[in-house]
Amino acid sequence: MNIVIVTPGHPGPDKKSLPPSLAAPYLAALATPYAEKIKIYDLAVETFDFKATIPDLALITSTMAQFDHVSKIAEYLKDNGAGIIMGGPHATLAYDFDPRIKKIADSVVLGEGERALPQALEDFMNGELKSVYSMPIDSLAGVPFSRLDLLDNRKYYSTTSVFGTRGCVHQCAYCSIRDIYGHKYLKRPVDEIIEEIKFQTSRPNL
Repeated sequence: MNIVIVTPGHPGPDKKSLPPSLAAPYLAALATPYAEKIKIYDLAVETFDFKATIPDLALITSTMAQFDHVSKIAEYLKDNGAGIIMGGPHATLAYDFDPRIKKIADSVVLGEGERALPQALEDFMNGELKSVYSMPIDSLAGVPFSRLDLLDNRKYYSTTSVFGTRGCVHQCAYCSIRDIYGHKYLKRPVDEIIEEIKFQTSRPNL
């Protein structure tokens, strides 16, 4: 299966980015067992190639502020035969309010993807894709190492970022973290973080 992952970003395709958003490389790690080919389009550092081969499936993640741009790419891919799975902050928080999400997406992953995305990919391959997946997790143990190797190192000041925690137990009214991940605070096992740091910093062409 040929998979494309599209993620928005800052500052824009003509400038070098700080460490990349980790969402797309971790999505790629979750998708790796199901894909023969994976391409990440980080719109922070490159433009989408509308002349490229249409993938079997596109994974689309976006914030609310950047959804207009990303949704146009998703519409193009869908119109040309690609399956569309959406996730991320906007799809999770605006699923019931933004009609474009249900119109464009064949399936939507609400909240965390560690369990939901592999299940959605397996269902897609079996022709049994559901419209919505919501599968919260209670542990970050065993999270696969990020596919930072799929990014062009030359376009970032650093590509050795990893994550160690997720969520927040506070209840700040202005923050969406709790609405996305639930009222919890998860920590990756320290030994797994250390092993990923060793792995990522040993990659060639850094």
